Amino acid sequence: MIYMDGISIIICCYNSSSRIRNTLEWILNQKCRFNYEVIIINNNSTDDTLNVCESFKNTFSRKKISYRIVNESNSGLMNARIRGINEAKYGYAIFCDDDNWLNNSYCQNAVELMNSNHEIGVLGGRSEAVTEIKTPFWFSTYQSSYAIGVQAISSGDISQRGYIWGAGMVFRRDVIKNALEKGYTFILSDRDGDKITSGGDSEICKLYLIAGFKLWYSDSLVFQHFIPASRLNTEYLEKLLKSFNVSQQVLYKYDYFIFLNKEKTRLVKYSKVLFHFIKVLVQRDSSSRLYLSVTLPKYISSYFDIEMDKIRKIKDYV
Repeated sequence: MIYMDGISIIICCYNSSSRIRNTLEWILNQKCRFNYEVIIINNNSTDDTLNVCESFKNTFSRKKISYRIVNESNSGLMNARIRGINEAKYGYAIFCDDDNWLNNSYCQNAVELMNSNHEIGVLGGRSEAVTEIKTPFWFSTYQSSYAIGVQAISSGDISQRGYIWGAGMVFRRDVIKNALEKGYTFILSDRDGDKITSGGDSEICKLYLIAGFKLWYSDSLVFQHFIPASRLNTEYLEKLLKSFNVSQQVLYKYDYFIFLNKEKTRLVKYSKVLFHFIKVLVQRDSSSRLYLSVTLPKYISSYFDIEMDKIRKIKDYV
């Protein structure tokens, strides 16, 4: 049963012992008039993560906050998130990464915003960086790759952007849960152990867009994002950017499907492609390049591959 009077905070952990303590301390300081629960998904950690999380049980119990630790043996962030979705009991859920420090009004604001607009499927906020060392000179240019900063100029509908960060992501759990129960499986695995892969949060957003919901940004949702020294070097950044490029090959196919299904007739579809082609030639319009990048021959030919066939059937699940 899904209870609509609260929110579930899902924290997926892999070797999080050095980070999770602060994250849980901030959650304990939530000022929320609604019910909320905390679910730790321990995803094959080999360090002291489990013991650190266990040490918080009594603290949460004294505050009468539901707190559970669940072990998920299937590796990968997406598997851990799916387990969290299935374990949660409330209608709204938050993906709180093990290095996210949620502002004390985060849960309260999230529930109020979701209650106020039933068209919102996924909701995201803004973050501030807390770094172990001084940030390198290039950090401000690439900070969005670390889920740092704002996701829009102002609060509102950002569906056209196509994604919301997984860090601090709030979502209607019944949409994704129903899709999973009907047998839908995601294509991207997301981070797996120490392997840097990405795109799972964006793939989740595509599911909601196809289901007819909106992606929404609110600058009232604030969290601090801790970044250790090990992630503030060019080697890590290059691997991160490479993982984005790899996942885009799948995400573009979702965009292609969403784009085609917005149109009424084949004539409109192809005239719009032509229009954007002209804009690229004449104006060098960056947004039009996205339309073209998903309609160029190499993507059109891939429309009939296994991944695209799966995406075309997604409406059967939502």
